[in-house]
Amino acid sequence: MDLSEWGVWSWTGIATQANVAGGAITIDVTAGAGNEIWILYAGAVGTFAAADALVFQLFDEDNSTVNTYAWPADAAGLTISFPRANTNIDSTTSDDDATAISGCRLVGSDLKFVCTTSALAQNDTVAFRFVALVRRGPGVISEARSGGTVTVIAPTVNEVY
Repeated sequence: MDLSEWGVWSWTGIATQANVAGGAITIDVTAGAGNEIWILYAGAVGTFAAADALVFQLFDEDNSTVNTYAWPADAAGLTISFPRANTNIDSTTSDDDATAISGCRLVGSDLKFVCTTSALAQNDTVAFRFVALVRRGPGVISEARSGGTVTVIAPTVNEVY
């Protein structure tokens, strides 16, 4: 692969559940029309009032799960990373758990690399960061599929080198 056509995209942002009734935080990363990104590393830290889930998954255009990359036991504070060797995979497993040592490649707007949670309480937060190779520019970040009222993510880092 000729890496001279690729840049490096570094992104970091924090999402906060603002709704009194709570709701899930869902952060979608897509390549966007005519674009290609290859997520090499991702990490997330969840700060929750109660035990909740924090998950990395790959979704298709119908918002169906293609792969689950990280889904640890629910806890009040969680840290997850990608890539990782998923310990839920063995010769008898037949589900969507996957290992992704080589990263996650997204082309166009149909596939989504997703950082999501279970239903959170008000003021619970998720800090999400990733590093990706990009061809033709950065992709698209969206929290539109979140439940409740998630504050619009203002990234603290959003640079392509």
